[in-house]
Amino acid sequence: MPIPTSVDTATARDPTERGSTGDRQSARTMRLFPAAMLLTLTAIAIGALPTYSWWHNRQTAQFKEACVRAVQDKAWERLDAVAARWVEWDPSSNDGWVYFAEAAAQLGEAEAAVKALGHVRDDYHGVLKALAIRGEVLFADLNRPYEAVATWERMLRINPRADVARQRLIYFYSMTLRRLEMLAHIRKAMELECEPPESYAYYLLANELNFSDGLGMVRKWRQTYPDDEALEVAEAIYTAKDSSTRSEREFGQSLIARGDLTPINRLLEKYPKNLEVLAFHLDYAIYDGDEAKVLELLGRCPPEAEGDARFWRYRAWYLASQGSFEEAEKAVRKSLELHPVDWQTWLLLSNILRRLEDPQAAEAAEISVIGKNLKRELFELPTARAVDHQLGLKIYRYLKRTAPPEVCRAMARRLE
Repeated sequence: MPIPTSVDTATARDPTERGSTGDRQSARTMRLFPAAMLLTLTAIAIGALPTYSWWHNRQTAQFKEACVRAVQDKAWERLDAVAARWVEWDPSSNDGWVYFAEAAAQLGEAEAAVKALGHVRDDYHGVLKALAIRGEVLFADLNRPYEAVATWERMLRINPRADVARQRLIYFYSMTLRRLEMLAHIRKAMELECEPPESYAYYLLANELNFSDGLGMVRKWRQTYPDDEALEVAEAIYTAKDSSTRSEREFGQSLIARGDLTPINRLLEKYPKNLEVLAFHLDYAIYDGDEAKVLELLGRCPPEAEGDARFWRYRAWYLASQGSFEEAEKAVRKSLELHPVDWQTWLLLSNILRRLEDPQAAEAAEISVIGKNLKRELFELPTARAVDHQLGLKIYRYLKRTAPPEVCRAMARRLE
């Protein structure tokens, strides 16, 4: 199969190079050629394009036919050789790179497959499928989740409704306890009508995320990114909540965490502004009723805490503990504005309203009980995707009382 050769750079003349006297004379002569002559030369060049296109298409068809036969025969080494010649001859061939990636995958060469799929252009008809495979290989086989994240984000730039990319990003951010990123993707997916079914469980439980396999997954990812702050924090929190890591301790605080607190305590000094570290210790301090510790931790909060509903709830708890119930109500309602489905926040609101002798306290208490029961049912599921129609209706009724209209519309559409 003939492959076009490049220009011989040893003999090719640089068009900017100064020539001999004869060359310069020829140039002056050229300037005397009529415009019609130049148009004729252009026409000849243009006329050559269909011929080249035909030849290029013929060569491409031959490569593709050879690749199809190799796939049918499961001759992966032959496929590798043919596809390698194809992309060497035409590096812009999307199909060539896909076949090259297939051969690499079948031969157990995950790194080569990932590199090949990275060459696929955004305008390729199968780009989303190719990138979905690339992301999964990076994520599951090569243990490089951040490169997988970059691949999924590329898919969303190509098509914001790419449901596979949305699902995988939501999963990754939930497993690494990055609530704000997770909620942003869930809301955007709901808006674009491409949210995965588990979105509603994650949305309801955003302030209480925990996964039985979370510690193992995060430890695996930290092998690739040992110095990553988000992964280090997630590992410390999972360790604190994992009863299998528990050391002998006095009774108390076991409802918050049952495991080894050493890593998360150390991170309070290492990452004093990290929201997840601060939230963990604030939950502990509130459980202990340690008002001084709550005040100290709130004083450490960075500006981004203003956009996190949990920290407004912590602030409301502290204000209520000081008897400032009117200010506490403002803070707790700000928390519900940011994340209106958190049952703990509704419970705090009911307590504050009761102290203010507000008749709305009973409704807030009722909502908190419904939300807490939903949490229990969701935690009993084998996976977050296992929400059946009956539980879905319960979630929808709860959302109707708490969530913004766009979330309710998304859930109604999902139920249909």
